[in-house]
Amino acid sequence: DGQNCLADSLPQRVNGRVNGELNGVVIDDQNLNCSVVTKDGKTNTAINRIPDHLGWDMQGLVPLGTVIGWLFAVPENCGKNGFGLTGGVLNYTAEVNYPDTGEKATLEFQFKGLDSFDNLKADLKITGTVPMLSKAERIKVEDNF
Repeated sequence: DGQNCLADSLPQRVNGRVNGELNGVVIDDQNLNCSVVTKDGKTNTAINRIPDHLGWDMQGLVPLGTVIGWLFAVPENCGKNGFGLTGGVLNYTAEVNYPDTGEKATLEFQFKGLDSFDNLKADLKITGTVPMLSKAERIKVEDNF
């Protein structure tokens, strides 16, 4: 955006707080931690201190990671990634619907720009319900080009 810049190819962090209620479990002021390898556009997103069963069920909340991927995607052909367009200051809301069960979850991100350590600050509110998964079940998301 011309005002907030990232150093080329250096790892990036996204940190913030998570609140809300999912499947009847209150999420109260938990840590949001994302690591980004900017040279590859790879991201890893984690929420601390979520009960194991809830964390497992959250696999289907794909927008948890995809918005971070969009922010730090490797630009091609003189294009810009999300950070280049917004400077890391934006609101993002995603609704995940499960038509087979009628369940629905909403994710509301508030990205606040870089802090004094050049980490992107972000808060997240999660509400709704998602299908419960057994420990044997995995959700696989294919690359979408």
